[in-house]
Amino acid sequence: MDKADANNSPHYAGVAKVLTAWDLAYMTDLFGDIPYSEAFQGDALLAPAYDTQEAIYTTVQSLLDAAITDLAADESLESPGDEDMFYAGNLDSWTKLAWSLKARYALNLSGVNGSQAYTDALTYAANGFTSNADNMQFTFSSDAKSPLSQFMSQRGDITMASTFIDMLHNDNDWRVSVFSSDSAAIGGEPGTNEEEDIALPGNYVAADDATVYLMTYHELKFIEAESYFQLGDVANADTAYLEGAFASVYLTLTNYYEDLYSEEGAKLNEDTIKTWTWYNNVNVVQASLDLETIMKQKYIANYGTVQSYNDWRRTGFPVLSAAANTTTDIPRRYPYPQDELDYNSANVPSVTLSDNVWWNQ
Repeated sequence: MDKADANNSPHYAGVAKVLTAWDLAYMTDLFGDIPYSEAFQGDALLAPAYDTQEAIYTTVQSLLDAAITDLAADESLESPGDEDMFYAGNLDSWTKLAWSLKARYALNLSGVNGSQAYTDALTYAANGFTSNADNMQFTFSSDAKSPLSQFMSQRGDITMASTFIDMLHNDNDWRVSVFSSDSAAIGGEPGTNEEEDIALPGNYVAADDATVYLMTYHELKFIEAESYFQLGDVANADTAYLEGAFASVYLTLTNYYEDLYSEEGAKLNEDTIKTWTWYNNVNVVQASLDLETIMKQKYIANYGTVQSYNDWRRTGFPVLSAAANTTTDIPRRYPYPQDELDYNSANVPSVTLSDNVWWNQ
């Protein structure tokens, strides 16, 4: 950011600020308080103080606001191009991303800001993604394999949990065939050592050329659905909810069944999808729409992302139970790294895995 500012390149500064905001939010959502205002000084300060999560969230929104301004600058000595791995220099896409992230982080504060969080989220979302083409994503390749593909090749000791697999089967959700290794997948009981016939993570997350999604159109639609619902606008909540569900389905079809699906109407299209048992299960009567239904479909659509964990902590949905043979309830945060405890112990907050982060109080 500093280099871009010094080089009179606000377009690059805007991109850097969006990425910094994403990183900061990702870290604080998992750990709570983290170093930032005193960090990045190298040998000049090896034990930085920790900023509160509240302060970090203020910084995140400020960075995104500044990014939106920078990206709209009429002049920039240098601008992103083909080296931009997300949007190939498309500044409009970066701007939509900034607004979409503002909506995500506004909603994350629903437990702190109440109805204002929902109002803010809707305001920001109105300027955000408008289709799957806007997604912030990175696709790996056989030459640069996805992280989970490498992990499965080296160890392969992750299997699919019955909690998630049963959720998919109960809705006749065909995405089980790409979310897991088998369309007839059987999930293992969390906390046990079941291995025989238990499905592995599927191509959606574990293929060599899997795509990692950092912000998606379907997430934004579910943000709108929750916000409308919590503000009492069930009609708009229902519309956004179904748009989110369909966006996730379209994304999966496009990536894994491209020979069958065309959004323009040829081949498999929306009208055909509406005849599926899955659609009948998801398309609840508007009057019956509730927060649990919205969050369940968002949980499924966000498979492979940390946002599902954040949403569960915020809302309690879907209803989950701690795994067998554990000594605690489901952790509410990540533990601080041992290096921090060894070299910055005076500043590391004294918390346990059971302590809620600030926005989850």
